[in-house]
Amino acid sequence: MTQKENITGKLDTDPGAEAKVVEEIERALHFLRAETYECTYADDEAGDLAIKLENGDDQQTITLEARAWPDDIFKRILAELKI
Repeated sequence: MTQKENITGKLDTDPGAEAKVVEEIERALHFLRAETYECTYADDEAGDLAIKLENGDDQQTITLEARAWPDDIFKRILAELKI
């Protein structure tokens, strides 16, 4: 399991991709100046990736379909995260 201060999670279907997932989440949060957000990520049996982002009482989940991640994490967070 790869962890940063505010980014935690575990990948079951592709443990080798964890460092890249964390890197892309961290890059997106930095770009949006949203480093204070708490982020939890996990994948499901189908290989989809859910990224839960929390900032105080505000919560949002972004789901990426299998084979769309880790490459699309950065642009999907930028497109979908409501700040």
